[in-house]
Amino acid sequence: MARNFCTSCSRLRIISDGNLEVCIFGQAEVSLRDINRKGKSGQPIDENFKAAKTRLKPQR
Repeated sequence: MARNFCTSCSRLRIISDGNLEVCIFGQAEVSLRDINRKGKSGQPIDENFKAAKTRLKPQR
């Protein structure tokens, strides 16, 4: 896969194991599954999701 689209990529990916990734070429990921399990049952995870997203840096 060519990296020629990296500069215009703005996608987040949730992969099958419950991890959030910002780059398909990078290794950085955050476990949304773990965040969801630690959170209060039935409560929105919006704030935890935003915090996880800020921890990830694109690998461009």
